[in-house]
Amino acid sequence: MRIIFNLLAFAAVTLGFCGCESPSKLAGAIEGTWSGAPKTLSNQTDGIITGVDSYVFTKTAPTEGVVVVSTMLSLNEALPGDSSIIQPISLTAAAKVTAQGSWVATDDDEISLTIDPTTIEISIDPQAVVLETSLLNGEDEDVASTLKPDVVERVKKQIARIVTVKYLDLKHFDDIKIKDGRMKYEVGKEHFIMSRQGAAAN
Repeated sequence: MRIIFNLLAFAAVTLGFCGCESPSKLAGAIEGTWSGAPKTLSNQTDGIITGVDSYVFTKTAPTEGVVVVSTMLSLNEALPGDSSIIQPISLTAAAKVTAQGSWVATDDDEISLTIDPTTIEISIDPQAVVLETSLLNGEDEDVASTLKPDVVERVKKQIARIVTVKYLDLKHFDDIKIKDGRMKYEVGKEHFIMSRQGAAAN
């Protein structure tokens, strides 16, 4: 009896997140807007970049459709000082990255994705870019203000390199399980959980 009870308990846990019964049912279940948790995209000795992903899946056929991916990024890093700056500069910035592509439900728990790298757009508000030193004085403020346009372009290039690799690696969502507004899935060997935003599509 104990063996039977343990098997039933295991089955209940396993079914907590259930897969769909066919590619078309998976396509219907995945349609809508999903958001993930913050994730570190780059962690170097001189700074860190974290991002929060959102996906908007729209069906255009029973088992396929288009997708819009967006990532809200926050960046914190240190820029080395030079002869005109007493202290190294600390950089804080925020950015939004979007890209478009297509998806196909290839099994009852798997979708394939194709992200078009030519659709990647990076938006940085220059007013939200903060440059400061630990001992900021009037001269340092002038230097930081002068550097800001160049820093914004540098940040865009840095983000472009990171997100292009990230988006092009998005080829499959495997082992998808959806229940109660949450979706578990794998990309490669990494496990992810996203939450549905708004009502499920009809």
